[in-house]
Amino acid sequence: MRDNQEFTDLVDGFYSLLEQTPPELVEKKKNPTSWSLKEIVGHLVDSASNNHQRFVRLQLGNLKVFPAYDNEGWIAVQRYNEYE
Repeated sequence: MRDNQEFTDLVDGFYSLLEQTPPELVEKKKNPTSWSLKEIVGHLVDSASNNHQRFVRLQLGNLKVFPAYDNEGWIAVQRYNEYE
């Protein structure tokens, strides 16, 4: 099992790689329907957030049906490619 420092190092290392990558690459899409690297990272954060709520609600007994997660809608609304 990994400890907190290992996770911190992984996140810091990934962030460092993103910082070093030219903006035109992290914002580039292979085609109009694909996601950029920024959008993929944003999706991972959104998905984790949605799943966290599902796990908590399930444990509280307040979840009869999982709320839908419209990943395309979330990406469009949050406009990750406009972030620095």
